[in-house]
Amino acid sequence: MSTSFAHIRNKLLSLQSQIAAKLSRYSAIASTPGPVASEDEEDTAKRIEKLLQEMRDEIASMDRIAESTESISTSKLQQLARHKVNLNQFRVDFERINSTIQEERNRLNLLSDVRTELKDRSDRARREGPADTQNYMLDERMRINQEHGVVDKLVNQVLQTRDEILRQRGTFRSMGSRLQQSLGTMPGINVLMSRINTRKKRNALVLSVVIVLCIIALWFLS
Repeated sequence: MSTSFAHIRNKLLSLQSQIAAKLSRYSAIASTPGPVASEDEEDTAKRIEKLLQEMRDEIASMDRIAESTESISTSKLQQLARHKVNLNQFRVDFERINSTIQEERNRLNLLSDVRTELKDRSDRARREGPADTQNYMLDERMRINQEHGVVDKLVNQVLQTRDEILRQRGTFRSMGSRLQQSLGTMPGINVLMSRINTRKKRNALVLSVVIVLCIIALWFLS
């Protein structure tokens, strides 16, 4: 049983060395990935996944040996725990490198799409330059004509409002003249208006006398 444990441990050490080397290679690929995965990238990723699976299987075998042995040494349990930690760390590193490659590839593809779109627009403008310019000028002319139409409409509304005000003022003047003429033809109206004016003048005179007397009284009293 001890030989089996030692055999699995040696195999795990070999797997760890292989995985570390492949991860180093995979990290170098992640520094300069292409728009699409290369053959080297795909092979390296597949090889790492296979090695991780083999390491997981060997750890499971070592774990079964540890569980079936009543007097297994503490050092062997520590070795088993260390292999589990190393496996988890390898898995984390592999996923991190995958994420880095994917992010960089997305960025490259986005830049490529932008360049392609700009090139397409440039080619289309070069092919259809005069037509595009003419269409642009026509659109601008239509827009200016629409703005002029709105201004003309506002001016017409202002003129119509002014004419309406002048017409209403003439109507009021005509009504005032007719009212004065009507009042002049009614018997007794002129006499009544004269009496009203006389009464107003008399009231104003009385009020003025009272004010003067009050001022004189205040003068002497002071």
